Amino acid sequence: MDTSLQKDNLNFIRFLSFSKNYFRAYQELEKLEKSPIGFYPVKYYLLGHSIELSMKSILIRLGLSEEELKEFGHDLVELSNYLKENNYYSLNKYDKIILESTNIYYKKKQFEYSKKGLKELPQLSDLAKIANDLVNFVENDLHKVKRKKV
Repeated sequence: MDTSLQKDNLNFIRFLSFSKNYFRAYQELEKLEKSPIGFYPVKYYLLGHSIELSMKSILIRLGLSEEELKEFGHDLVELSNYLKENNYYSLNKYDKIILESTNIYYKKKQFEYSKKGLKELPQLSDLAKIANDLVNFVENDLHKVKRKKV
């Protein structure tokens, strides 16, 4: 097997594994007692990171290098738009709105270093659905997408 192909496969597996782990960590936190203040920046971060890594694993599988992925930064909307424009994966309108409202804070790392005043956050369950759908797509359906030269 070509060494660059081996590296791509290892990166794909690594990104998918991390994506699943972040999603599972969210699921475990969800089982714990609820926050008295009603704000869960760690849960939003875990879901956002799971989504980011799932989308990047799709792009790795389809031929982008890790260096090329760095150009996206942590912008979930930019990743999602790229996937849609290239017919790899598309969110429905509602999920796109959820992703956009999360991305305002996620791409600026405001869930990691949260400040007061984070507004207009979606329901965690809606964001969790997007993360779960992406993990399932990458695990089960990505092989159906035709690889193109990107």
